Amino acid sequence: IVSLLSMVRSIENLQIIYDGNDSNMMTLVQEISPMIQGVLDVQFENKLSTQRIPPVFLILLDRKKDLITPLLQNNSYGSMFYTLLEKLDNVLDFKISNPDRRKEAEEGKSLLNERDSIWTEHKYTDCIQVITKVNSAYQKFMEENARNQGGDVLEQMRKAPELKEYIKDFNKHLQTLRQIMEKIKSTNFQEVFFYEQALATGKKKNGDSFNPSHINKSKLVSDFDKVRISVLAKLLHKLDDNSIQNMIFEKKDAKMMARINDICELIEKHATSELGFLDPVQDVDSPDTMFYRSRAARIFYEKITGNLGEVFENFETKDLYPKGSSNKIFNVDLVINISHH
Repeated sequence: IVSLLSMVRSIENLQIIYDGNDSNMMTLVQEISPMIQGVLDVQFENKLSTQRIPPVFLILLDRKKDLITPLLQNNSYGSMFYTLLEKLDNVLDFKISNPDRRKEAEEGKSLLNERDSIWTEHKYTDCIQVITKVNSAYQKFMEENARNQGGDVLEQMRKAPELKEYIKDFNKHLQTLRQIMEKIKSTNFQEVFFYEQALATGKKKNGDSFNPSHINKSKLVSDFDKVRISVLAKLLHKLDDNSIQNMIFEKKDAKMMARINDICELIEKHATSELGFLDPVQDVDSPDTMFYRSRAARIFYEKITGNLGEVFENFETKDLYPKGSSNKIFNVDLVINISHH
């Protein structure tokens, strides 16, 4: 947690939100607070005092009290990079085109970190939106430079290496986004993503009730998707094995059903609270394709809308400010109008 926060260079004030009835969480808060305080102090000393820094919230949630959210995929660029492309490290692989078309493209690698502006700006954004935004930004950049250099961008690249690096940054992400788009199509991601959310919330995006029998099993092409959908159906909709077999699989698969039952038993064994539906996002007009709200997102939503104490009575907060700071932002009511998460 501390190493993650130290990477956020603009952090100033931080509020920890945690379950006050959980002794492990209280111990964790006591252990990390002094270390976080050190990070705040150092970063406060190293920045200009005129900067306006937004507050940061650190939500600590025992995953055993929320074992449904991890079963769902996320539609962000970052999530799809790791999940759909099956990446195990923070490295982006790409090809570098040679201006001389007679020469082959070179293999390139790039670390995904805070120095990658495209990654840091878009990694939490809906991947479909990222494709549009990055492509538009690239086209605009190329058009502006073409006008400035009399239409010869390649010649300018030879004279200015930094321009080549800038174009490479665009291209490496556009290549990766194209790979993700191909996976979205081949795995029927959009349809599966809808089924996951509908099962997890018990609702469709428009708020109508969702019946698991409406699942089109021909859209479930991977075992990974079939298992996850089956687990959600059994845990939340109490479907029996025969119903799961008929709803998800083209033919009976005893080995797969045994695996699904083992997963369900394991989840139910370790859950410290009743497994229930996740809350859907109420704004049905949102263009965002994700309409479920994770437990952590629900806690954050209630916090910033001023209802945390009413909805989650057992949750407490701890405010941390850098030494010498007069910006006690958490001492005032923080209420923000939210249209969608």
